Amino acid sequence: MVIGKGMWLFKALVLSFIVGLFPVQESIAQGQSLKVGVFKVRQEPLNTGREYVGHVEAMAQVEVRAKVQGYIEEIKFKEGSFVTEGQVLYVLEQAPFKAEVEVCEARLEQAKAELFRATKYLQRLKEVKEGGVSQFEMEKATADELKAKADVKLREAELKNAMLNLGYTQVRSPISGKIGQSLFKKGALVGPSTGPLAKVVSFDPVRILFSPSERDIPKITAFGEDPSFSVLLEQPQEKALQIPVRLDFIDNQVDPNTGTISVWLKANNPKGVLVPGQYVKVRWVQDTSRQALVVPQASVLQDQKGRYLLVVENGQVKEKRVRLGQMLKDMWVVEEGVEVGDMVILEGLQKVRPGQNVEVMEVNL
Repeated sequence: MVIGKGMWLFKALVLSFIVGLFPVQESIAQGQSLKVGVFKVRQEPLNTGREYVGHVEAMAQVEVRAKVQGYIEEIKFKEGSFVTEGQVLYVLEQAPFKAEVEVCEARLEQAKAELFRATKYLQRLKEVKEGGVSQFEMEKATADELKAKADVKLREAELKNAMLNLGYTQVRSPISGKIGQSLFKKGALVGPSTGPLAKVVSFDPVRILFSPSERDIPKITAFGEDPSFSVLLEQPQEKALQIPVRLDFIDNQVDPNTGTISVWLKANNPKGVLVPGQYVKVRWVQDTSRQALVVPQASVLQDQKGRYLLVVENGQVKEKRVRLGQMLKDMWVVEEGVEVGDMVILEGLQKVRPGQNVEVMEVNL
């Protein structure tokens, strides 16, 4: 019995010691302040526009072709260089065409001589007294003159064609732009049936095609009427380029499958920074003078009552209900509920509750 009483007394003392620990621990917890990372509410320019993926298109892409057959004697351009309209790109063998021009010139001289003879003969017949020349002779002389005139015209046309062919031995660029690879080398036999010699792509100006939603059409059609409305073109993974653009035209129908419509912008591109075939970002920015309050997306909480933030005021956590607007990248625009400088808890949200004392550490974003 003594042993039993001793064990009971020992258990009672241990239980009393354990129970006594709870107030001590609670008081320690109440005396400590948890550290949280906070973001100070700030203002940023409000972008009411949208962002689209755009595709750069050349205004013209033209194949360079030979109009006459001949061997390439010279290639007068550097592959990948910019060329101008009318610039000589290839020179074909010219000797056969020069010879043809000389032949046509000689034939023309012969035809002119025959016309001179026929005209003079007819004039002499007309000077003969009536009855001295038969009707048959007069008709034949008149026909010979007409035939000689027609032959002169024919020889003039042949000479003109021969000179054109000689000119075609200098293959010129049909447009200004950037020329690609030469598909034939010096000495190759080329002609109308051998296919393109090279391709020239126009670079200035260029078009940018993008496909906004049909809901954006009213804004698009007002483009240019609002001076605060501009377009930014961004190259993927590169520093953003702000390039002046203008609306070129809007397609005449909406794609029923996607609910989008094709829109083309036009941009001057004198330095060739925009390359046909390249993908860019098209961003519309409207009314950038308007400022909006923003908070990080990760700081916004939500329950059955709606969205709210946990903020720190005088070292204590408080709950603030907010009305949110649009997204700006990874930030929410706050229409109502906070002010500039409010400290919104961003790090440690799951460890705190309203009314709790905390220490703050500012997080810069």
